Amino acid sequence: MVRFQEDFASSPSSSEMGSIVDPIVDKPFEGAEKLLEISFQRPRRHIAKFRNGSYAANRMKLVENDSEPEINLLRLRRDDVEKILDKVNCSILNECRSDQVTAYLLSESSLFIFEDRMIVKTCGQTNLLNAIEDFIGLGKSVGFDSVAEVFYSRPKFLNPDEQPFRHQKFKRETETLLNYFDKGLARVLGSTNSDCYHLFCFSRNRSPRRSNCTVEVIMNSLDNDKRMLFFKEGDRTASDVTKSAGIADLFANSSVMIDDYLFEPCGYSVNGIIDQKRYFTVHVTPEKCASYASFETDHCENAAELVGKVVAIFRPSRFIVTVISDESSHADVHGQLRSADLVAGYERSEFQFAMFCHQTATFARFESRRLAGPPPDDGAAFAAAAALETDASAGDPREPDPRDVWCQGEGPYF
Repeated sequence: MVRFQEDFASSPSSSEMGSIVDPIVDKPFEGAEKLLEISFQRPRRHIAKFRNGSYAANRMKLVENDSEPEINLLRLRRDDVEKILDKVNCSILNECRSDQVTAYLLSESSLFIFEDRMIVKTCGQTNLLNAIEDFIGLGKSVGFDSVAEVFYSRPKFLNPDEQPFRHQKFKRETETLLNYFDKGLARVLGSTNSDCYHLFCFSRNRSPRRSNCTVEVIMNSLDNDKRMLFFKEGDRTASDVTKSAGIADLFANSSVMIDDYLFEPCGYSVNGIIDQKRYFTVHVTPEKCASYASFETDHCENAAELVGKVVAIFRPSRFIVTVISDESSHADVHGQLRSADLVAGYERSEFQFAMFCHQTATFARFESRRLAGPPPDDGAAFAAAAALETDASAGDPREPDPRDVWCQGEGPYF
């Protein structure tokens, strides 16, 4: 989520928010994030030792009674992680940690490390899959035997041609992942000519290794007053933004460790550790021509209420929600997304339910009821990109629907 002053044209326009300058963007920043989650499997000799209890409950016993080192990703050193992130084209800005999770705030989004899994989320022109072999190597370096599960996901890019080659098309990303996980499956949730969601998954086991659930909200074309909160002005700090925007109140009934960052001249990221073991993260690209925000958490209780709170913070013109969980749990969370009136003031335009890799996925797309035409902030910018696209199946230029110009940039699935 880095913002450098030279990324903007030299002729700023005054915003409606007093002294804050709303830069004229020379090249829109790509807010859409690539996400890679890798879970590792311990050697069978360690699994056998914990047949009667969880690894977390017995790990100290292992360390005390065995000469071999503890198998735990939390042993990784920051230096080891930073070397790999260099290959991705991002760096560590801050970190916070508990006994069960280490959260790194990156120049382009976030990295979360747990005992046996890691979640890497990067925006901009990062080359995330360039380092997949290195991330796997991190697991092996602390004693893990193999990869148990992999998830890769992202929304549709605004400017795919600006991405590293392997990330310009989902087909190329899928081919890269299949080189390592040949039994993996690729899916696209939602219409490919709209705000769709790309997903690749792999599972070595016949059933989920743990009960899990992830809620993600991806928002486009933010309300003008809301997005201006995420510009750096005067002595405004990241903590000020976290509180004034309402992000600090998202998990008011839990103990939350916050690590936030406000970029110069605009842009915002925050990592949160909830009750020592769960996470949430928010990333905001507030430029007028390409405003974007994302939210993600594995704290799925009261998911419908939580999504409503998140959407209220940004008031986007449209947003998508995804819930991914293991097949045997969190049915209530998926059920909540079936409501066409999930968030007041928005109507559901798409809904999709799928099952694969022992996981259940729900996708829903919502549009603001107050909008009758193209989003006022970003329509012109993306209509230009849409005009360059062709429909691969027909071979002729498409007439872009102004409501869908965000997704026209990437074109067909393959």
